[in-house]
Amino acid sequence: MTGFSMRTTSVEGRDDLAYAQGTYTMTVESPREAKPIEASGYFVQISRKQSDGRWLITVHMLNAH
Repeated sequence: MTGFSMRTTSVEGRDDLAYAQGTYTMTVESPREAKPIEASGYFVQISRKQSDGRWLITVHMLNAH
């Protein structure tokens, strides 16, 4: 992977759960392809607040276009 970016478009949360959603793009080089492969799509990430106050990701999903 030679490039990866995410753009968050929405964040919501209550109590000890929160989610973020948005878009991503990535570039991957392949020895079988002459030029890099570009992919993009949507993501959803769910986080849970821990007893020490940290937020940890519990689910992260990418969905390609």
